[in-house]
Amino acid sequence: MMYLKLAVNKFNFIWVLAILSISTFAQSPYFTTLTLDKNLKQFKTYKIFQDSKGYIWFATSNGLYKHDGIQTTKYTEKDSIDHSTVSAIAEDTEQRIWIGHKNGKIEILQNGHFSDFSPEEGLPSTEITFIYFDINNTLWFGTLGEGIYYYTGKNRKRVYNISTDDNLNDNYTYTITQCKNGRIYVGTDYGIAIIDTLTKKVTKSITMKNGLPDNIVKHLVVDDNQLWIGMDEGGIALFDIIEDVFKLNIPWDFGQINNFTLKSSNECWVSTKTNGLIKVLLNNNIPQFKQYSIKHGLKSNQTHCIFTDRESNIWLGEETCIVKSSASPFEFLDKRDGIDFGNTYSFIHDKNGNYWLATEKGLIRVEKNKTGDFVLKYFKPEKKEASTSFISLFEDSSGFIWAGTYGFGAYRINPKDLSFNHFDITNGLPDNNVIHITGKNNLIWFSTLGGGACNYNIGNKTFETISVEKGLPSSYIYSIYIDSDNNTWFAMDGGGIARLRNNKLQKNIIPDSLEIRTVYGFAEDKSGKIWFTSAEKGLSYINKDIVNTINSQHLKVSSGRSICVDDYDNVVLIGNEAIQVFSPNENGFITFAEDKGVAMLEPNLNGIFKDNSGIIWVSTKNGILSYDPSITASNTLFPKVNLESVLLFFQPIQKDKAKFKFRQNHFTFEFAGLWLQSPENITYRHKLENYDFDWSRPSQTRNVTYSNLPPGEYNFVVEVSHKPGFWTGSPNASYKFTIRPPFYKTWWFITSCIVFIALAVYTLFKQRIAKLERDKEKLELEVQKRTATILQQKEEIESQHELMVEQNIQISKQNKDITASIHYASRIQDAIFPSNDELYNLLGDSFVYNKPMGIVSGDFYWVMSKDDEVILAVADCTGHGVPGAFMSVLGISLLNKIAANYQCCKPEELLNALRNEVKLALHQTGKTDEAKDGMDMALVQFNKKNRTLNFAGANNPAYIVRENELIALPYNHMPIGVHPKETPFEGNSIQLMEGDMLYVFSDGYADQLSGGNFKKFNKKNFKELLISIAKLPSNEQLIKLDEVMVNWKNGSHQNDDVLIVGIRF
Repeated sequence: MMYLKLAVNKFNFIWVLAILSISTFAQSPYFTTLTLDKNLKQFKTYKIFQDSKGYIWFATSNGLYKHDGIQTTKYTEKDSIDHSTVSAIAEDTEQRIWIGHKNGKIEILQNGHFSDFSPEEGLPSTEITFIYFDINNTLWFGTLGEGIYYYTGKNRKRVYNISTDDNLNDNYTYTITQCKNGRIYVGTDYGIAIIDTLTKKVTKSITMKNGLPDNIVKHLVVDDNQLWIGMDEGGIALFDIIEDVFKLNIPWDFGQINNFTLKSSNECWVSTKTNGLIKVLLNNNIPQFKQYSIKHGLKSNQTHCIFTDRESNIWLGEETCIVKSSASPFEFLDKRDGIDFGNTYSFIHDKNGNYWLATEKGLIRVEKNKTGDFVLKYFKPEKKEASTSFISLFEDSSGFIWAGTYGFGAYRINPKDLSFNHFDITNGLPDNNVIHITGKNNLIWFSTLGGGACNYNIGNKTFETISVEKGLPSSYIYSIYIDSDNNTWFAMDGGGIARLRNNKLQKNIIPDSLEIRTVYGFAEDKSGKIWFTSAEKGLSYINKDIVNTINSQHLKVSSGRSICVDDYDNVVLIGNEAIQVFSPNENGFITFAEDKGVAMLEPNLNGIFKDNSGIIWVSTKNGILSYDPSITASNTLFPKVNLESVLLFFQPIQKDKAKFKFRQNHFTFEFAGLWLQSPENITYRHKLENYDFDWSRPSQTRNVTYSNLPPGEYNFVVEVSHKPGFWTGSPNASYKFTIRPPFYKTWWFITSCIVFIALAVYTLFKQRIAKLERDKEKLELEVQKRTATILQQKEEIESQHELMVEQNIQISKQNKDITASIHYASRIQDAIFPSNDELYNLLGDSFVYNKPMGIVSGDFYWVMSKDDEVILAVADCTGHGVPGAFMSVLGISLLNKIAANYQCCKPEELLNALRNEVKLALHQTGKTDEAKDGMDMALVQFNKKNRTLNFAGANNPAYIVRENELIALPYNHMPIGVHPKETPFEGNSIQLMEGDMLYVFSDGYADQLSGGNFKKFNKKNFKELLISIAKLPSNEQLIKLDEVMVNWKNGSHQNDDVLIVGIRF
């Protein structure tokens, strides 16, 4: 192996300080837009609210809207809702929706119908600003100009007003909340009023006089023991409820506030009147701000209300639409944040906390200056490399940064003094296009486009190249990976995968049958599986040198650009279509696409990096995005699902209606799953209990129709899934109902019919009894006359009975004697058959399966040996039982006679001689009225030394099974006996091979009828059975034949004698 010694000159970078300094290296969320009404150019959203079922409600100047993630429903005057502006909304414990209007009216939505809230004292005539239910279910609502009102419930029909006359700070109120100790906090135009829940009296005020930054309080939120206060121009303040002191006044420089929402105990999002959306993050009570505006995806910088739903999605009401920022593990760093990196090929975060980016604009290092701000530095090469395109980055174990380029080799940069070494084809690299760099310890690996792979030893400063000339299948290497066992993997264009193990290059890792030629990158999970992405199969893995592909309908990434394994042992696959996370344990995908803003970002090849905190960074054509797997792993929420409506013959019905007539049997169920993070990804399955056998196939269809349902009790259930294998239901997602049977199938009708029929039968019975009584008297006379005759006949019968008993005793004795004779005949028949020792000595490895239909058999086998030749006959005689047994004894006797007196030894000669002897013994001359008794026979002659076999058959074949194939030996279609077309028997010869299995048999096994449908086992099944057992030892074949026969008969009678002889050669 040759190494090239290098003399490398040291240069210095020209670093250009970027004009842009940024306070934080922060990233932006992804915003999507929801248009409530395309016909409206402008409207105001007063409140955004989520009910207990998961629906999002929008109270707007154009009415009331409900959103389920896919569809948005507007409630109009057709639904009996007041057409005026909706300014407040809330839900009570009975899941009723309360709606407040700008004209002071309040309505209640229950089961799809609106009704007016009409207390005895009436309602205010000014705008309702909030509706709130406290822990005692007391209704509170605020107004602009009339203070606040409360309503205690059904027992007290009136509402009570609290205004400035009752020591309320101001009659203009905006917000209300309640702390754990029960106190009510109300935000007004003049600070905060604190109200005692029991007495409903104002007990205290918080204003600018005692530390409030601004008296106009727009929103209040209680978080544990802290009261978050949002003020018109005073920003955000935190008030300690227990100690009654201000904990923090956050300095504010973003103009007037409309509303705010808490995403966590230290993260607050604020909507402003003219400055867009402000994110406030508290770090040890030190606030950090991030402003989002039109350039980040908002449609307007004039924002109104803001809301955080149960999934931590942010909803923002703007002038023309609703903007949503989904709870997402992704954040984006691009020109929206004022940093236009352009096309970013590679990214790393070094040990010193600096970020390095290989972009189309050059090599960039993002570092902190002395003031703590991030500063961007651009590398500008000297000389001709001014147009150098950096495309790959790697930090080695010593902290040096390696940067690969397209066309100018690679650089090794010292992060301390920014000096560097330059490597290209003049001093060791096989090619100047370095698309990927990796390494371990002192060995650095370079993937090149055209020069194969090479490594650089930092210790002795030598290069070693692995190219096509040295066995590498391709010179175009997309990436190199070093696994936990120090194996080096090569991902190639056109060559698939190669592996360097113990300094030996291994090719053909992927079977040709998988047709994988282009591989992009690798990753290793905790179990040692090597995962890779390819152009042909998407996602695959290698486990113990076996390649497996992930074939799933949920795999959306057809050609992954990069791949890695996160800290939770999930495989993260980056593609242009989506980013997918595959869990090997759950065997399912989580897909992120358009809903998270990560589709069609054109990620660059192998532009992926996992930092020490587990964050995964992806380099794309338009900048960088980060993925935090911990957010995905910690998300334990499941979607909600609701049965929205039930339709009978396509007409809506009330869900409390549960009983229907037998002709009311056509139902449609409409349902919706609430998973607002990514509503496009949820699927449904449903089941109608007592009708469907199992759950339906998962789909995204949100309705199902059942027609012509029979009478019965049913329960419709629907479940929803946001990722494969995880299903959740809800009490709101089921509907129990009953379809009553027609009257003639009801219990009362059937009971009435039974009673009527019973009465009719009883009446007929009574009439019949009366007639029988009359007939009885007539018959008694006749009985007396005939009794004498009967007594006489009885004596005669008893005498005949005694005679019959004596005859039965004689018949039974005769039958016992005959049976005993037959059993004795069976022992004689067994005695003339060859013994097991004789068979083993003559046949060797063999078996005999002999199963007579009765006590004695009409099937027999005969064996003799002459010199090295062995002759075996298997015969099926005419008839069963005793007649067949007589024929078998005759056949064996004649074969013994022929073997002793005749010189013939070929099978066909033996059959011809035996036919003559049988005809002579049975006096058969061919006349039509004489007996046609005889036998079918298969006769083989074989020599085990030279493995030759001669065969002749009379209506019986023989089979040889060789290497899972069955050879049927030809035979003559005539018996041993008289036959109309009698010709000499013909013989056949075959050369046997080692391992051949010979089977000689009668037709009893194939002709056996099954115990179920009385079908024959047939010759085809018999052949397949012999093939399947041929390689088994002889004793196991015998057992298998008997098991199959017993199972086939299934308790039924055996209909023929069965005989099979098997011999192994």
